[in-house]
Amino acid sequence: MVQAKNKAYSRRSFLALTGDFTFYGFGLSFASIVTILPAFVSKLSGSNLLIGLITTISVLGFNGPQILVTNYIEKQKTRKGFIMLYTLGERIPWLLLAALTVLLPSSNSSLLLVSFFLTYAVVNVSAGITAPAWFDLVAKVVPEGRRGWYFGLSNFLATILGVAGGAAAGFLIDSLGFPLGYAACFAAAFALMMVSYASLWAVDEPESSASGSEQNLMQYLRSLPDVLRADNLFSKYLMATLVAGVTTMGSAFLTAHALRTTGAGGEALGLYTAVYFASQVLSNIVWAYLGDTKGHVFVITVGGMLGALASIMAILSTDYLGFAIAFALTGAYMSNFTVSWWSAIMDFATEERRPTYLALAGVLRSLPASLAPLAGGMIADAFGNVWVFGIATVAYLISTLMMFSLMLSMRKPAPTVRGEEGQVPMAGVPEVARP
Repeated sequence: MVQAKNKAYSRRSFLALTGDFTFYGFGLSFASIVTILPAFVSKLSGSNLLIGLITTISVLGFNGPQILVTNYIEKQKTRKGFIMLYTLGERIPWLLLAALTVLLPSSNSSLLLVSFFLTYAVVNVSAGITAPAWFDLVAKVVPEGRRGWYFGLSNFLATILGVAGGAAAGFLIDSLGFPLGYAACFAAAFALMMVSYASLWAVDEPESSASGSEQNLMQYLRSLPDVLRADNLFSKYLMATLVAGVTTMGSAFLTAHALRTTGAGGEALGLYTAVYFASQVLSNIVWAYLGDTKGHVFVITVGGMLGALASIMAILSTDYLGFAIAFALTGAYMSNFTVSWWSAIMDFATEERRPTYLALAGVLRSLPASLAPLAGGMIADAFGNVWVFGIATVAYLISTLMMFSLMLSMRKPAPTVRGEEGQVPMAGVPEVARP
């Protein structure tokens, strides 16, 4: 009877987490970092540097704070209360931004730009504070071997709705114009994210079986290099993701480059957003299946090749069709990242250190990923967008080769030593390939 009750709670929590992810992703389709936000900033300024700043704030704001809160999170038996408080900071600001977009005079673009970047910073810092607890909540509710399915299914549903959201966003911008069209998009993002928030309330969280150490923050930070030295495979994974962080300079400028090259407006923006999300719909379940059967590092390796092709298409394209293909490839790469990047980290980590592994991966990747769009903006202003996509292509290929090498290392059998009772694995060497 108790087992049946626990299964019912588990099923309800799985569905609630799926609803949380789905409606949050649906909301983001009205404020897409790939299409809507770069177009909004382009309306206020022609600076490539400011367009790159969107991705910089997103990556640095999301990843930077994580390492500062993980020591506290690991000491708590539950995560949900922490999440429900701090996640409001990544939802409510969209309503504020919608109001500011309407109320601030559009003639004063500098004031609206500053307001946008400050508001967007609050969104991403709040998301970063929440992220380690949220991902650990997912790992507690969704067992290993099913996480690829969870992320794949959730992102599949989010992107199906995102196709409609992208088309609706394009319609709002095209029919209402600037700034009302963008204000309507930001308001829609807020409304859908609050539906996501309500779904999150329904998650039934099991208590953690282990709590963190009694270290203070400085002691905890000084212990982090030991985590990397103790896990060679995880360290190799991080090195590959550091190189992959450079690729953000490509996706940051794809929309601006496409619109300027074709001279298109809101209708094309809606088309590109819809294609971007439709590609995620078609690829999500594939990545989920491959992640749970072939391993998430394998999936990331395949995704890197798709990212390189997206950058090459951005270089070669001169019309709608060519850029639509570039957006489709970018969407497939982004769904690949969503399904497998975090799942791979969860598989590397033990339950006790899972928040630390997640935060370490995020903060280290954030260094190149946040600086690359700024560097890309300066390169684009000086030499043109083609150079930006060329550098991104090289970074994709190098990181893919590094992931492929890691995948081969993980397939090697663990060295063993002879003990009294036969062959046993050497200390410190994983018994099975991970993830």
